[in-house]
Amino acid sequence: MMNTPRKYLAICSAISAALLLASCGSVDGGDSSPSGESDGTCERSGERVIGWDWPLSSLEIYEPFNSQVADIAEERGYETVTTTNDGDLQQQVNDLETWITQGLTAFGTYALEPSAIEPIGARALSECVGFVSYGAELENQDAFIAFAWDQSGAALGENAREWAIENGGELKALILHDRDITAGRERDDALKEEFPGEATNVEVVSEQRANDTASGERVTST
Repeated sequence: MMNTPRKYLAICSAISAALLLASCGSVDGGDSSPSGESDGTCERSGERVIGWDWPLSSLEIYEPFNSQVADIAEERGYETVTTTNDGDLQQQVNDLETWITQGLTAFGTYALEPSAIEPIGARALSECVGFVSYGAELENQDAFIAFAWDQSGAALGENAREWAIENGGELKALILHDRDITAGRERDDALKEEFPGEATNVEVVSEQRANDTASGERVTST
């Protein structure tokens, strides 16, 4: 829970960046779009529709985030469309490709696997659809919203280690992770660099995958 405010702000920034791109009539193709227009410029779609793809739709925070995105866009005269691919990489790819085909003004996405989204970014740039990447910097993008997955994981590990030292006694720990996605691997690696660390009274008895609250509760109960 400690990282929710930062993630919330980053997501709001992502849609704001997409709206900024949407408001531009043309953009410089430059080096960021090798397959772009030959004269270095292109015209944005006349559609006032922004796509926001946060592919973790099973999380409780999904609906409040999407509602905030829609409010920000509506204030600036744009409609939003969202996805419900729920961690399915192939569905994410299909959804984003559909948005490009539909001629959306711009869209933002949190790439489950950056290498799989790179070709989509290249196509978006070549067809003058604004593309903002959240959480992973890509070669083919108009803008990038950073989130320090490793720093957030390290902070969780530090807090857990300090708690264990302060409370003392022989403690057993379960580490929940989602190493199937890049961000999850970065966060998990950083957490384990800090925890248990100097907390020699801690025994990590299990490390289990839990990509949402429900699976986390099931694993923890077991």
